[in-house]
Amino acid sequence: MLRQSVLIIALLLFIFQPGLANAQGDPDAQLVKAMNAMKSAWSECTSKKFLECVAVDKQGWRVTGNLARTINGSDERTEIKIGGNLTPADAQRAFNLDADSIRKPPTNNVPPIQFWRTETFAAVAGQSDSGVLTAWLAPNPDSANGSAFGVMVCGNLVVNWKMSFYAPAGISRGDKSLVDATQSQLKGLMQQLASTMTGACGGGKSKLLQLVPLGDVTPSVRNDADPFAVYPGDKVKVTGVVWAVEEFDGIFPKNPLNVQANVEISQGAASYVQKITTDAQGYYETEYILDDRVSFIVVQAQSPDPNRYETGQRLYALDLKKRGTLTVTAATDKAVYAPGESVTVSGNVLADGKPIAATIGFRSDILPLISINSPSGSFQYTFTPGQEPKRDLLGPFQNGLHIVTAQATVLGYDGGSAGATYLVEQAITCTSLSAQVVNLAGVAHVVPIDPKSLQMGGDAATAVAISSASVNTNTKLMQGLKVQTDAGARVALRFEGEEGASATVAVNDSTAVQIQTFCKDKATGRIQAVLVVDGPGQVVVNKTTSGSIFSNLDIAVLTRNVRVKSINTRYFVGVDSQGTTTIAALEGTVLISALDGANGIELPPLKRIAVQSGERPDASKTAVLDGRIDPALEVMVKQAPSLAPATGPSPLTATTTSNPIILLGVAGAVAALAAALVVGILVFRRSRARPVALNRPTDLPERGATRKPSKPTDLPR
Repeated sequence: MLRQSVLIIALLLFIFQPGLANAQGDPDAQLVKAMNAMKSAWSECTSKKFLECVAVDKQGWRVTGNLARTINGSDERTEIKIGGNLTPADAQRAFNLDADSIRKPPTNNVPPIQFWRTETFAAVAGQSDSGVLTAWLAPNPDSANGSAFGVMVCGNLVVNWKMSFYAPAGISRGDKSLVDATQSQLKGLMQQLASTMTGACGGGKSKLLQLVPLGDVTPSVRNDADPFAVYPGDKVKVTGVVWAVEEFDGIFPKNPLNVQANVEISQGAASYVQKITTDAQGYYETEYILDDRVSFIVVQAQSPDPNRYETGQRLYALDLKKRGTLTVTAATDKAVYAPGESVTVSGNVLADGKPIAATIGFRSDILPLISINSPSGSFQYTFTPGQEPKRDLLGPFQNGLHIVTAQATVLGYDGGSAGATYLVEQAITCTSLSAQVVNLAGVAHVVPIDPKSLQMGGDAATAVAISSASVNTNTKLMQGLKVQTDAGARVALRFEGEEGASATVAVNDSTAVQIQTFCKDKATGRIQAVLVVDGPGQVVVNKTTSGSIFSNLDIAVLTRNVRVKSINTRYFVGVDSQGTTTIAALEGTVLISALDGANGIELPPLKRIAVQSGERPDASKTAVLDGRIDPALEVMVKQAPSLAPATGPSPLTATTTSNPIILLGVAGAVAALAAALVVGILVFRRSRARPVALNRPTDLPERGATRKPSKPTDLPR
C-alpha cells in the first residue's frame, strides 16, 4: 500500500511539476557519454587549486569543459566545447566550416607567418581527417604564450578546442619551439579525449531505456506555522521510485518499468552526496541533511547495467530559508601603530543579540589572512601589517591608514562582517593619538577623509573599508578619519588630554565630522584636536578638566567659515544646508574667529551667534540664547561614561552658568586651604623648572567684563 501511495504521488509530481526536471531526461545520450568521457580522461576538479583537472558543465545541447594542467613546469588552460543533437551529416558540415576557418593563415603577418602551424590528422582512431588544429604565438608582448585552436568530429558530435600554453623558463617569446610545443600539446589532448569517447560517437549500441527517479522531498520535522519551510542543517525525507521508460507520449511515460538502481542525493556540485541503493522494485527512502548552497535537491539514478539503462536525474525545489543575520563587531587593540608592530583585532559574533559559534575569516586590507573557529562567538587574532601573504600584489607596504576586516559565517545565517581602521605611522613632529567612542545610538560609520589615503591598492579596497567600518563602543579613531551618523543616529567621542583634561563631542544624526588633527607635538608636548563639521550637521562639545592647572588639551571645531574653541566650556555648533554656522555658548565663554584667525570674538555664556556663509564673525550680531539643543544630543554628552575617575564636579551637573557654591565645615575648610597651598608650591616649583603653557580657568573673563580678542596664535591649527 505504501509503495502504491508513493507511486501515485510520484506520478502526480511528474505530471504537475514539469519545471523541476526535464521530463524527457538528458537531451542527447551521446552528450552524457561525452561528458563522462571527459571526466574519465582527466580528473574532475574538486578544488580551485591548480592541478591537472577538468571542470565539466552540461547545458542543453552542449557540454563544456575547462581543463587546467601543469606540464613540465608550464601551465595550460584549455576550453573544450562539445556540440550534440546533430545527425552525422550535420556534424560533418559543422566540422568542415570550422576546419576551413582554422586552416586560413593570419592576415597582416600578425602573428608572424613563419610561426603558424596547421595540421590535419586522425583525431579519432580509424577516421582520417577527423581532426584539424592550428597553433601560433599569441600577440602578447609581455609574456611567452602559445595559443591554438582545434576541431574534431566524432559521429554526431563536434568538439571545438581553444588552448593557451604558458611556456616554462627557457622559452622566450618568438621562439619557434613554443609553437611546436603548443601544437604537440593540443594534438595529444584531442587524441586522448577521442580515445576515451569510444562508443560515444554513435557507433555503439544505443541505450534502450532512460531512468527517471520520481518521488517527494518533505521536512523530517514540520513547522506548523510554515509546514514546507526548511533551514540549513535540517533533515529532509527523500522518498520515491526509479522508473525506466522507452519514450514519452507528451508528458506521460510509455511502458514505465520499475528497476533497481543506485541513487545519489545532493544539492548540486561540491555539496555532500548521499548514496543509497533502491530495493528490487526501485523504491527508495532516506534522510538528507541540508546545507545552505542552493534551494533544491538533486536525485540522480544510475543503473548497475549502463549498457541497458541511461542515467537520469530530477530536481526538487525547496523552501530553504535563513535563520537570521549575523551581527559582527571588530576593534583593534590600538589606533596607532609603529612600523613593524603587531595588530590585534578582536570582537564578537551575535545572532538575535546572543553570542553564536562561528567561523571568522580575516582580511588585512584586501588580502585574506586566515580563518578560525570561534565556539563562543568571541574572537581575537594578531598579525603584522606588511607581512601578510601576497602583500606584494598591492605593492610595497606603506605607512598610513589601513583596515582589517572580520567576516563571520554560520550555517543557516546570512553572513556578517565588520572592519576596523588603524594607522601605521612614523611621526616626525606630532604623535597621533586616538579618540574613543563612548556612547552610540543607531548606526554610524567611520571612513577616511581622503579615500586615497588607504594604502590598499584601488577602489575595490576603499569600498571594503567604507562598507565594513561601522562604529561601536570599542572603536578607536585617529586623525585622518571621518565619522558619519545615519538618520536618527548619534555618537559621542572622547578626546583625552593630560592631567585630567578631556573633551566629549556629541555628533547629531545625519552629520559628518572629520578628525583633521589629534596628536601630541613632540617638541612642546601640546595636544591638539581639530574637528571639521563636513556639511550640514550639529555637534555639542563639552571640554572639561579634573581641576589640574597642568591640564593640556586644545580643541577646535571648524566649519566652512568659522573656527570655534574654548577653555573649559560646553557649546553647540550647527551648520545648515545654506552653510550658515550657529554657535551657542551653553556654559562658559567660547572663542570664535574666521578660519584664518581674524575677527576673533568672545561669545559669553547663554549667548548665540549665526555666521552666514562668506561672512566673518561680528560681535554685534550676538543674541540671547532663546532655544535649546536637541535633548537626545544632550543626553549623549551627559550619559557618556568617564574613561578615568573624575576628581572634580562635572560642569554638566550645573543648570545655570553661575559658579557652584560649595559648603564646607571647619575641617573641610582647613583641608581646602592646605590643598591650595600645596598646589601653589607645585606651581611655583614647576614654573621655575621649565616654562609651561597653561589653559587656566582664570583666563576666562568675568561676566560682563570686556577682553581683547584672542590672537590667532592662541588657536590650534
